[in-house]
Amino acid sequence: AHRSGIDHVHVVVGHRGDEIRAALPGLAPANCRVTVVENPRYDEPNGVSLLAATSTFEGPFALLMADHLFTPERLRLACRRFEETGRGLLVVQDLDAFDGNLDDATKVVVGDGRVKALGKELPSPDAVDTGMFVLDAAETAEALRAAGPSPSISDGCTRLAAAGRLDAFDPGIGWWQDVDDEQDLVQVHDKLLSGLTKSTDGFLARHVNRRVSLFLTRRLWRFGVTPNMVTGFCLLLGLAAGWAFAQGTGLLWGLLGATLFQLHSIIDGTDGELARLLHKESKSGFWFDVATDNITHAAVFAGIAYGQAADGVPGPLGIPWSVVGAVAVLGVLASFLAMAPLLSPGAPARTKRDERLRAVADVLARRDFTWALFPLVVLGWQGWFACVAAVGAWIYAAGVSALRMRSARSAPCLLYT
Repeated sequence: AHRSGIDHVHVVVGHRGDEIRAALPGLAPANCRVTVVENPRYDEPNGVSLLAATSTFEGPFALLMADHLFTPERLRLACRRFEETGRGLLVVQDLDAFDGNLDDATKVVVGDGRVKALGKELPSPDAVDTGMFVLDAAETAEALRAAGPSPSISDGCTRLAAAGRLDAFDPGIGWWQDVDDEQDLVQVHDKLLSGLTKSTDGFLARHVNRRVSLFLTRRLWRFGVTPNMVTGFCLLLGLAAGWAFAQGTGLLWGLLGATLFQLHSIIDGTDGELARLLHKESKSGFWFDVATDNITHAAVFAGIAYGQAADGVPGPLGIPWSVVGAVAVLGVLASFLAMAPLLSPGAPARTKRDERLRAVADVLARRDFTWALFPLVVLGWQGWFACVAAVGAWIYAAGVSALRMRSARSAPCLLYT
């Protein structure tokens, strides 16, 4: 909900309410306020809990079932639709796209974009209820009270639907999952993990690195491993890779360095996956990860140059390896400084050109290049990797800077207001 733009959450408690109340502070993300609403009549239908909540605020609100998981864009789009129409809505999913237990689902009949009927026993439904509503507090409370002294949410929504005040909205994007049993739990784990990949992954990163990192993520989260722990371990791997390359041009040292560097690249995906999976994304963790990547690249490039110089390998075009290493390390710093303004986590692009710029920068930063070290080490050409890195880092920095300046000069086409 917080990722969808909601910063105040009301949690209705009743049965074992003290335990839930005690756990809530540790679950709430930063800048998200939680209000606990006590419902002493918790053994009555769930509409009573909703009435207890609507007495504590006014205006529009999102109603979410506590045992449902969903991707943030679904709620974000639902809230936007309410802002556009001012009409209450139920987020539904078309029957053809539903992969859960239909017998247990609340079914919905839809007509002209509105909810005509809902219930578990409807004979010819068009969609299923996903347990997500965006409603007006006063209108909802009135419908619930009109449904009787002990109403259910379905009773209140049936009255809203009969008055033509409840739209059916299918976002057509993302996924949701009702978690009622072990089978549902397995399904939601698979959905969560499948959503951790990135569209900007290169071919090898997608088919090798990401598969290994997801394998690790699937297991590490159960043992309390945090994203920052993984990032710290990645930093050690990166520094160790630089040290191995600095030992000289021997094949074993080179293969050790290439392996450690590749392990860093693979496991570096796990910290971000854990952060997204466990909702532990933070600015400090993000910049720790970025710093670790840049320190690793600098250590590897400098280590290769040092090892070449230590073994007396002639520098390219007579250029000393110390110069090559320095240019590569400074190129890493220049690339970071050029890209840093676009890296702020969670910040929306201000213009369509900014959005394209980020996409181009992501493509240029793909990690498939790390695999090139293995054949180069076998051939004894790892020095050329440092040379290409030295030149490539500066080209990347110059390219991103040029695109940023071009974007700044262009007239803005606002995506967000």
